[in-house]
Amino acid sequence: MRIAICDDEKKDLTHMYEMVTHYFETHSDMQTAEIDCFETAADIMNHLDYDIYILDILIGDDSGLKVAKTIRNVSGMKCEIIFTTSSSDFALAAFSVYARQYLLKPVKQQELENVLTTIIKNKEIPEKQSLFSVKTAEGMRELDTNKIICVEYTARIIHFHMQQGALIQSIYIRSSFEDSIKELLKLQNYMQTHKSFAINMDYVKEYHQGEILLQNGMLIPVSRSNAKTVKRQYLKYVSRNFAGGGNR
Repeated sequence: MRIAICDDEKKDLTHMYEMVTHYFETHSDMQTAEIDCFETAADIMNHLDYDIYILDILIGDDSGLKVAKTIRNVSGMKCEIIFTTSSSDFALAAFSVYARQYLLKPVKQQELENVLTTIIKNKEIPEKQSLFSVKTAEGMRELDTNKIICVEYTARIIHFHMQQGALIQSIYIRSSFEDSIKELLKLQNYMQTHKSFAINMDYVKEYHQGEILLQNGMLIPVSRSNAKTVKRQYLKYVSRNFAGGGNR
């Protein structure tokens, strides 16, 4: 496991390094870790290949949030982000980049250990595969729901936008869109945003009023009549998955 720590305050950087090192030295049952330290945003921006990032929310004249957004653009949701700060003013903003935790300085050893333990244990649990059956022109297909980015309904055909740009199309359907994907919508990470769209929230890149940008670049509309429900569902998803170490 590779961990990056970034803080422009030398004392805080050293303290965090010592706490992370102590954690792995005293938890022999955990995997070993490679820990690197950075003092500027520019330095860490050239090394975006870590499993866990521990970022000060303010790094000199730069923003840890800006660094985190770049990390998400490059690595998606494959890595974890922990923010440290002397102020709670940025707590809400931290949710926009799906930070696992927001720790107030001076960070206590036990607080850090609780977060690291949750992250590592979650990474050790294999992602449960869930399949969704789709009737296509070539026959029945079983789609891994973890790999579906979004679902689009046009002219009574359902289009499944998958990882790596793959597109799976159903045959012409007679039932409603909602009925056709009802099993997907029962899953915690799925929601319908519009009469013609449903998304996998694991792939949300940015949430805006009236539309949602996905990691594959698609801009998904949020219908006005559905706006409050969509916002409520999305905040619940973020709270469950990224606030205080909930399970993904």
